[in-house]
Amino acid sequence: MPDQRPLTAKQQRFVEEYLLDLNGKQAAIRAGYSRKTAEVLASQTLRNVKVQAAITAAQRRRSQRTEIRQDTVLRELAVLAQSDITHYVIDDYGEVTLREGAPDGAMRAVASIRKKMSHTDAGVTYETEIKLWNKPASLRMSGEHLGLFKDAEQRLPDIHLYLHAARDRLSDRLGHLALRHAKDATHGH
Repeated sequence: MPDQRPLTAKQQRFVEEYLLDLNGKQAAIRAGYSRKTAEVLASQTLRNVKVQAAITAAQRRRSQRTEIRQDTVLRELAVLAQSDITHYVIDDYGEVTLREGAPDGAMRAVASIRKKMSHTDAGVTYETEIKLWNKPASLRMSGEHLGLFKDAEQRLPDIHLYLHAARDRLSDRLGHLALRHAKDATHGH
């Protein structure tokens, strides 16, 4: 029978703090756990089935409240990942507009626009700088969501496991040979 008890006050506080930044260690510290043991306690707390369920439920409620879904996030990441500086035109007055044929939403890929106006004897000149959001980070997040980098992040095998297994096989083999040698010695071979 599943445990029907509610979360403890500290577990509930951990869930609330965890939802702020998804950082288990910091959530544990903010929830009142010891700084010395926060990382271990965060790991243990995050493995607790009731805590996992509370986090999932809270994330679902927040998604409904904000109307932000995974598809929404992925569409925005796609805008950033597919951004191209050639999508933008700067006119003689330093104003930035989208080039004809630029994708819908391309202006959302702009992180900042910096304009400088200079007065000279020849008249007013405008200098405009466009900075797009970090494309590698957008591509990385999109790729991680799609599972594109699983093979690249594969961990190396634990050599100690192989050494222990080889030692055990060698020990078994030596034991078998010793037993056979003892039988041969008793039978006069």
